[in-house]
Amino acid sequence: MDKKRFSEEKYKKLFTPIKISKVELKNRTIFPPIPTNFATLDGHLTQKYTQHYDRRA
Repeated sequence: MDKKRFSEEKYKKLFTPIKISKVELKNRTIFPPIPTNFATLDGHLTQKYTQHYDRRA
């Protein structure tokens, strides 16, 4: 597969802004919610939870 064609043509809009209704996003990448079980049973966030998302930001 031609790497140049793969990265430049097929995905060239991936990192460009997009407007959905009244909301404008700076790119088209998403990070879906993933169950981590890092919160407490009553729903409070833990340090492990915030570290999980800090590493991905």
